[in-house]
Order: sequence, then C-alpha cells, then structure tokens
Amino acid sequence: QDEFLRDSATVENLRHQLATSNPRDDGKISKRRLEKLLSTTCQHYLSSLDLELEAALDMFKMLDTDDTDTGSIDEFVCGLLQLKGNPENIHVATMMYENKRIMLRISRLTKIVETNFTRLLTQEGELP
Repeated sequence: QDEFLRDSATVENLRHQLATSNPRDDGKISKRRLEKLLSTTCQHYLSSLDLELEAALDMFKMLDTDDTDTGSIDEFVCGLLQLKGNPENIHVATMMYENKRIMLRISRLTKIVETNFTRLLTQEGELP
C-alpha cells in the first residue's frame, strides 16, 4: 500500500506538471507536447513509476480515440497509474479503448449514411 500511495503522489505531481507546462486551459495536451515533456522535464516521473517513455506514449495513443493527437491529462495519468498497478491491465484497457474507437467510427459512418440517404430520398421526391 505504501508503494501505491507513493505512485499516486508521483502521478498527481506529474498531472500538475503537465497541466502547468501546457498552454491549453481545457485539460488536454497534444501528443507532441507530451512527448517533449516526458522526455525532458517530466522524465523522472516515469522513472519513478518504472515506466518507459514508449509505454506512456502507447497509453496516450490508446486514449486518443478520435485521432486528433490530443488527449485528457487526467485520463492519461489515471491510465499510467493503472498500467503501473498491474501491467496486464493494459490488455483490458487496450480492448476498451479500441472498442470506443470503433464505436466512434461506426457513429460517424452512420451519420454519413443517414445524411446521404436523406439527400437521395429528397432528390427522388420521396421526402417533402
């Protein structure tokens, strides 16, 4: 439990550092800025958590379900804490985020199909 408390404090300090080093005020951070911070001023947080930079960036990529190269700082640090707690959780997290990504794509596709179907029916005179 001491290790969990120590890791929690480390993650909270990392969250604070990422938030204060980020010009955005919406709680999100770009992948580029995150990578820069994690490889320089925030590198010691990853070391303290026994996590590699690549594992942290993979976690960020999983959270970026809309493919914008941005993500929530809070979700990212919570993901790191879960990854640290039990590395096998990464498989469950991967499945969850892949599912979320697929659902977003299905939702976008559904909107496109509905819009085009409505347009087609309107052109054919089926809709008022």
